[in-house]
Amino acid sequence: MWQLQDMQQWLSWGLSERIVSLTVLIGLGGLTYLAALLILGIRPKDVKAATD
Repeated sequence: MWQLQDMQQWLSWGLSERIVSLTVLIGLGGLTYLAALLILGIRPKDVKAATD
């Protein structure tokens, strides 16, 4: 993980700490993606599949 000083710190963390860290990073990535879509003007109705 780029925010860690070295890989040893990541390896010293317990499973729960790793899960929380990855969940936060993935969540932030998803929010960033959604924000970029909104900023670019892409709305949910634009990406919905046509049902007709």
